[in-house]
Order: sequence, then structure tokens, then C-alpha cells
Amino acid sequence: MNQIIDDWFVICWSAKWLYSNEMMGECLTSEEALRKDDSRVVSSLWNLFNQADIIIAHNAKKFDEPRMNTRFIVNNLPPVKSHYTIDTLIVARKQFGFTSNKLDALAEYFRLQPKLDTDFDLWRLCMEGKQNALDYMFKYNKYDVELLEQVYIKLRPWIKGHPNIGNYIDSPFTICSNCGSDDLEIIEGEFYYTSVAKYQLYRCKKCGAITRGRKNLNNNKVAGTSIFK
Repeated sequence: MNQIIDDWFVICWSAKWLYSNEMMGECLTSEEALRKDDSRVVSSLWNLFNQADIIIAHNAKKFDEPRMNTRFIVNNLPPVKSHYTIDTLIVARKQFGFTSNKLDALAEYFRLQPKLDTDFDLWRLCMEGKQNALDYMFKYNKYDVELLEQVYIKLRPWIKGHPNIGNYIDSPFTICSNCGSDDLEIIEGEFYYTSVAKYQLYRCKKCGAITRGRKNLNNNKVAGTSIFK
């Protein structure tokens, strides 16, 4: 620590609930940036984490989660509640063979609008408390969230081990375990087998994912909706 001039801190964060038009977020004021005081911004993100059942981020496992845990404990905040994390970087690496798995590269592959430009000077000006730089960084952060949502929706039907959305929706119907839609079509002649059961397979018309039915066709007993792996 005696060789560190200044430790890092959080400048801003942005987030949104899936499909919501409302963008959430907080950014340091010029005075907070000069004091390197991210307590207000970090506390607001901690509160949001405690409302979420599923958190989606790009490079969450190696960057976002450990980094935010660091700022939480430094700011005397306890651990956040249990939640699922979907890391779109891990999905891209495991499921595909893209030349680059960066969020901006995925956006280009999927013909989405690219990320906004940033450079070292922007970060420096933010550290110096320049309001225009802080405003632009916040704008950059917000667009990253919009881009992430679009990339996640594109990847979603391919995500193995996706949290079962059926656990969060009270529905008497078979629903897609990846997106929660009940607009499904039977895949004729295709079934999911366990050692004792047989389930009809469906394809979701909304997201394209494959899911299994709720009824064990061997004895017509109802089982919980489960993601097809």
C-alpha cells in the first residue's frame, strides 16, 4: 500500500430492470470526485443489489462482482443478499467462437450500435472533478447498460444453466424457463429423458430457447418446469 498514490473508487453506475424504459444510476458530484468519496454512489448500488434476484453483467465474475464487493466492505456495508449472476462474457466464451468477446465486439457481430468512445483523458478529468467529464462518463455508462440488455437477449436462448424463470412466475402453463413466455410450440417427436421420466420438448416462439414440459409423460404426474440442458 505504501507504493500506491491513490486507490481506485467508483465514479458512477447504471442499471435497469429488463425491458424497463427507466434507467437507474448515480454519479459522483464534482466535490465527491475531488474527495474520492464514493460512499453515496456505492450505497445506492448496494441497495439495488439487494432488490435483484438475477443480475446480468459483462465480465461480472472477474471484474464487477469482486470490485463492488471491495467497495461495499470498504464503505462498511454487509454482504448483499443471494442472487443469480448471468455473465454474458462467460456465455460468449463457452458457447461460441467469436474472435473477440468484448461487449463492443459482440455489439458489432449482432449489428447493434457500438459503445461510446472513452480515453485516458476522460478518466483523468473525472478524477479531477470536471463536471462535463463526469456527465459524459455517466452517459457512457447508461448506454453500456442498454447495449448489454440487447446482447443478453440475443444470447439468452443459448445460455445453459440459465436461472429458471418459472421459479419467479406463478403460471399453470408450461413456460419458457429462459424468458418466461408461454408461447411455445411442441417439437414433434423430441423428448427430454431422465432415469425415470419422459418430458415433451418445446421451443419458445419468443426467444427461441428449448424447454421441457411440466408433465412426466410416463405417468402424467406434474413436475416443476426446468431448463433444458
